Amino acid sequence: MNYSEAMDYLNSVATKGSIYGLETMRLLLREFGNPQDGLKCIHVAGTNGKGSVIAFIDSVLRRAGYKTGRYISPAVLDYCEKIQINGEYISEEDVAELITEIKEVAEKIKEATVFEIETIMAFLYFARSDCDYVILETGLGGAEDATNVIKNPLASVIASISMDHMNILGDTLEEIASCKAGIIKENCPAVIMKQKPSVQKVFEDRCRQMNSKLTVADYDMATVKSEDIKYRRFDYKEFEDIVISLTGRYQINNAVLALEVIKELRTIGIDISDEAVCEGMVKADWPARFSCLDDGEVKFFADGAHNEDAARSLRETMLQYFDGKKFVFIMGVLADKEYEKVIALTADMAEFIITITPPSPRALDAEQLKMAVSKVNRNVTAALTLKEAVLGAYEYAKSGDDAEDYVIVAFGSLSYMGDLYRVMDVRKAERS
Repeated sequence: MNYSEAMDYLNSVATKGSIYGLETMRLLLREFGNPQDGLKCIHVAGTNGKGSVIAFIDSVLRRAGYKTGRYISPAVLDYCEKIQINGEYISEEDVAELITEIKEVAEKIKEATVFEIETIMAFLYFARSDCDYVILETGLGGAEDATNVIKNPLASVIASISMDHMNILGDTLEEIASCKAGIIKENCPAVIMKQKPSVQKVFEDRCRQMNSKLTVADYDMATVKSEDIKYRRFDYKEFEDIVISLTGRYQINNAVLALEVIKELRTIGIDISDEAVCEGMVKADWPARFSCLDDGEVKFFADGAHNEDAARSLRETMLQYFDGKKFVFIMGVLADKEYEKVIALTADMAEFIITITPPSPRALDAEQLKMAVSKVNRNVTAALTLKEAVLGAYEYAKSGDDAEDYVIVAFGSLSYMGDLYRVMDVRKAERS
């Protein structure tokens, strides 16, 4: 298969739905000689913040001179973004070759889901590329996630826990935490973000059961020294003058978790200098996390906030950096998310809102989203295309007395962020 045919194959597999469990993964990986068993993995789960934590860890390890593999989902900008080595995306040719190889085995042994195929592809790619370290992001949950076939992670890392995917993971934070805790393995260290007491107890109990050393990253121990829209500088325990460029006070929480992981890696003999830590933290980048796509007269930001906790963080970030400004929102959501809670936390802030339909079979139609938003803010319209929404947002912002008073923020789902980046790139090229 070529790349286009490989994508068609994955799309055909996607129509068959998903089954959670590790049986298929173990059967198929055995046919490939269990490539995952030779990888030194850092396994990351959580509801919000996983991608940022992974970006920090990956960046630091690369600055320390190591060859790193990174496996993330979903992709934000490009399909090949899911699998990276030293920040470079897997090539379309390698994707096509690996999926062809996996398809042949799966058709003989047992059909796999899209995520299982992609996870096997990642394991094969990293093993054949001789990566020093691999950072794996769970797809959904933890215990039954396809990535959880790894046996002895260097660290099991858990970011913040909040309400999401309740139809699969459970209706309470404690039930969701229990699913995530499944990545904690016997005698392998666990590093978790400080959680509410009842949630933290779930992880403490799991670590006792698995005889796992537990480290809690306590963001309350971070001392913020300076902060603006571009940089945050803070101290955390022995780490002094750490600077990060990912925007938002909540990113300090993610950075603190990453620092505790780095500290744990040092204790098992991995050489990571203070210089690598400082350079890696400030150079870490992660798209669609209150990312500035236009720093001109009208500033334009993109954020993947799609659930209640992420929307709350987004609201706090907007108020922190742009209090007194006028907001224009572009919103697109998935129908199976708690989008009403996202609306409740954000819609009242905007002077004008444009809804769009994300490019996903799970998308909520722009007109339906418009109706939901109108219950909170009546100054809302639905756009037929994302390009129309972007043009409309700029047009509205520039129709006022002072365009510099306006900030455009696009959010609601990561599923349309890749298209948004491309629309903004075209706009920038046309204006240059």
